[in-house]
Amino acid sequence: IRVGVRGRAHAGTVAFSLRFLDARIGPIRPSAPGVFQVKNAACAAAAAVLLRKRGYALSDGDIKKGISKTVMPGRFALLSRRPRLLFDPAHNPAAIDALIAMLRRTYPERKFIVVLSVMRDKDHGSMIDSIRSKLRAAILYLALPDPRCFVPQEIDAPTSAHGNAMTVFRNFSDLLRALKGIEGKKPVIVFTGSFRLFPYARKAAAILAKNFS
Repeated sequence: IRVGVRGRAHAGTVAFSLRFLDARIGPIRPSAPGVFQVKNAACAAAAAVLLRKRGYALSDGDIKKGISKTVMPGRFALLSRRPRLLFDPAHNPAAIDALIAMLRRTYPERKFIVVLSVMRDKDHGSMIDSIRSKLRAAILYLALPDPRCFVPQEIDAPTSAHGNAMTVFRNFSDLLRALKGIEGKKPVIVFTGSFRLFPYARKAAAILAKNFS
């Protein structure tokens, strides 16, 4: 699969052209923001090309329209403006690094608080290290009531060498109290690490928006 990025980003999205087998398609513009979405969209377009070779009626226009109209709930989603609260399901180190780059580019002057939940089969150590070292954000870790969820022990949670603490919460109500108690300059609150965190992020956004002053 050969991909060529075309022009500048528009509203955060990046257009690209695709060369795969005998297909030459472009420009294709994913609906989701972020340069990293080009790779995802290119894989989807290549899959559509393969389906076309199996007899499915998929024109170049169909492929371009399908990718441009695809919506994935929760992808770099702004759930509240006051306070500024976002959700992104980044669930591996590469996705976390891409999210961090997008956050720093979108909010260059803001500080961040990350609400994190990660499944046990993921590289949670690298994800936590990246958030601490590259985003320099405090982590509020929510242990979800899910047998797949990684639950840090106290030994995993002390302040890192970068001065960023990680606090573990065993239930959502305690996490909410901590978020309501944030003082000083309002940070950007980022829920991430798993799609399973999405309903908690929506609920937190609704509650915090009512209490924001």
